[in-house]
Amino acid sequence: MLASARSEKAGGRDVVAGLVETHGRRETEQLLEGFEALPRKPIVYRNQVMHEFDLDAALERRLSLLLVDEYAHTNVP
Repeated sequence: MLASARSEKAGGRDVVAGLVETHGRRETEQLLEGFEALPRKPIVYRNQVMHEFDLDAALERRLSLLLVDEYAHTNVP
């Protein structure tokens, strides 16, 4: 996904990382270098602040290509 996105960006397409989890993998972090990343939305859940994908911010940007990883992630209510 990231290699293809890099090619798209090089071709002039507006590419933004909406949510990409690197899980501490250096090679993944390197592939993300140079991409703008949307800030995560802080949500208070059970007295803890969780940082989640901000769908509203992504839709508002009307991006040409949005990178989203971790679809299996369980979001807070």
